[in-house]
Amino acid sequence: MRIRLRSVCLVALLAARVLRGQNSAADEPALWSSYGTCAHPTAMIIELRADERLLHRKTVNFCHSRHAQIWQRHFASMMTFAVPGGRTYQDEYRTTRAEAIRADVWQASADTDAVVLGISFASKRQILLNTLHLLMPGKSRTDTIDRGLTVTSYPASARKRSNDR
Repeated sequence: MRIRLRSVCLVALLAARVLRGQNSAADEPALWSSYGTCAHPTAMIIELRADERLLHRKTVNFCHSRHAQIWQRHFASMMTFAVPGGRTYQDEYRTTRAEAIRADVWQASADTDAVVLGISFASKRQILLNTLHLLMPGKSRTDTIDRGLTVTSYPASARKRSNDR
């Protein structure tokens, strides 16, 4: 499946960067992260949509900081919200309309030019979808993460999206 292949490629990219080794603090590159503070953060809007209908939108600030300035090492959810059931995930996991589905978005990794967001949808019984979205601060990007499900990240300075029903 295309989604799984993309996830495997992103994980391989992250692993290769980790295997390169640790730098000393002096030559450590600046990383994009939502965990830390800076004088001029880059505000990004993150939207999740199902069948083009807005499920959730949040503005998150990102800073380009040295690793030592990033105050949180264990990434917590930046977005958690409920979505209605009644859809099938990954062409395999069916949910009923009565089920409450929990959606989580968190920072999975910090990098020099991007932030990897983890995105999951889960019922009380199982994880229905667990995937990644590459957020590039200052740039717009949309990924289809499953049939009819999209995640979009774009600068907060950009015009708000339409179809916000």
